[in-house]
Amino acid sequence: MRNDIFVFLASIMWIYLSLDLPAQTRWSVQERSDTAKTYQLIYQKDFKDSLAYQAWLKAYKIAKQKNGYLELNTYTQAQTTYLTLGARHTWAYIRSSTLPTKPRKWQNAPFSLSALEEYKQKILTFAENNGHPFAQIRLDSLAMQDNKWRGVWEYAPHLLVRFDTVIIVGKVKVKPRFLNQYLRLGIKQPYNHAKIQAIRTRLQRLPYLRLQKPPDVQFIQDRAMPVLHLTQIKANQFDGIIGVLPNENQRGQVLLTGEANLLFYNIFAQGHSFKLQWQRLQTETQRLELQTGFQTLFNTPLQFHIDFKLWKQDSSFLNRTFEAKLGYTTQGSSDFFAQFLNQKSNLGNASNLYENAQLPAISETRWQGYGIGYKVQTLDDLFFPRAGVLCVFSIHTGNKEIIKNRFLADSLYRGLTLKTPQTLSKIDFQSFWRVGKGVIKAGLQGAYLANNQLFQNELLPIGGLTSIRGHNQNAFLASQYAILTAEYRQPIGGTSYLFMFFDQAYYESRTWNGFQADAPSGVGLGASISLKAGIFSLAYALGKSKENAFALNRAKLHFGIVNRF
Repeated sequence: MRNDIFVFLASIMWIYLSLDLPAQTRWSVQERSDTAKTYQLIYQKDFKDSLAYQAWLKAYKIAKQKNGYLELNTYTQAQTTYLTLGARHTWAYIRSSTLPTKPRKWQNAPFSLSALEEYKQKILTFAENNGHPFAQIRLDSLAMQDNKWRGVWEYAPHLLVRFDTVIIVGKVKVKPRFLNQYLRLGIKQPYNHAKIQAIRTRLQRLPYLRLQKPPDVQFIQDRAMPVLHLTQIKANQFDGIIGVLPNENQRGQVLLTGEANLLFYNIFAQGHSFKLQWQRLQTETQRLELQTGFQTLFNTPLQFHIDFKLWKQDSSFLNRTFEAKLGYTTQGSSDFFAQFLNQKSNLGNASNLYENAQLPAISETRWQGYGIGYKVQTLDDLFFPRAGVLCVFSIHTGNKEIIKNRFLADSLYRGLTLKTPQTLSKIDFQSFWRVGKGVIKAGLQGAYLANNQLFQNELLPIGGLTSIRGHNQNAFLASQYAILTAEYRQPIGGTSYLFMFFDQAYYESRTWNGFQADAPSGVGLGASISLKAGIFSLAYALGKSKENAFALNRAKLHFGIVNRF
């Protein structure tokens, strides 16, 4: 065995020594000033060839010239370059009484043409972002004495230009005034070129508009009118399922079940939105969500959103949640929110609790919280992203109150604090990037409900198509959870694609009288196909939890069609 190892290592050594590896040459640089009589070695390094060395030497000479050595002279002999620096040129002063910003101090700074050009661009950028897109600047009265330079900045702001109404090219249902406000192009406000450059990023956040070409600006005297070539995108959505079943509680009657989702964008051509989600998949159990949003509240840069949720769980309890958000969007891709949350839970048929000897797992509660939120969105396409990030984070905190039930004895509440602080934090992160012709999606959903006296009707529902595929909708109730998602999408033409996915979760359910934890997961594949009628999606998923292992007879088939109009 040892002989075999020795032969193997010797073979590797022989192959390595027999390779025709390119030789490297050592180059050196020696430098002296005008007053020095001899050169000093300042740099020595091996380079694979003369081209690599010349590239390094060029960069070194440019750095020296930027430091004021304008008379630098070199010659090369064998593998050594000799540099004579010459005199160092500096500034005595540059006068600048008319510049729009605080002037830079040039005294004793090295004379550098690149530094002058950078400073000119800085002044011109400031000017075009403050109403003067036609400003000019030049260096005048340039003179030198004893290697000290003097000069004067001559600056001409020219006409003060202000924004006017946006010009829209294309058949789109949107009011120019809304775009002026949304894009921060306030009419009669000084022209700002940075806002023109931010138009594409800002419009990518609107699902119903698409910019066909880079924005242009039409200048007429002292007015600047941004020109936008836009296309209308079908973004409004409707999908639903309706079922009619016999009503087991009332003979001869039927029970309406199903699910409906309705989403409107750009209501009244002013960017308002409205969302409705209704779900009734079990007897006497319903979910309802209503949401409306205003992108430019009262023609200001502020957003305003209202969200109302209702969850009725048979005759057990009824949860109502009201949330209001006041937001501000930066010129880039971020939103900041101040938020208010009001949540109340009522028991259904509470009279049957009269003879309870212990406190039930559900209870009436009331919670009012205040918080902040943050959203960043850099997706290249809201509906079919191939690159970019979407991240939403929020945190609420406030006091929760346990409401005593009049059918229960006061003694059952002994040991509980009726008013306690409660905090809810949530995060939803999605990242997309291209890999060859495909797209990889990585996601994280998480939440943490912090309170040591939680009841089951306060817990957060997870599971199903939007969280852990392969499990029933809202199959798990959690006080805290984290869900990791990995998904690969393979385009098959247009906006259609095949995909395979893996969801891995961990959750804890910590209530006042119990604790449980699990790590459910889901794996599967599916397709999203663009049709004339809408987007047809189909996913086949297997789920695993502490109670159930992966099994084909428990596979879930998620499918639906979303109509866009």
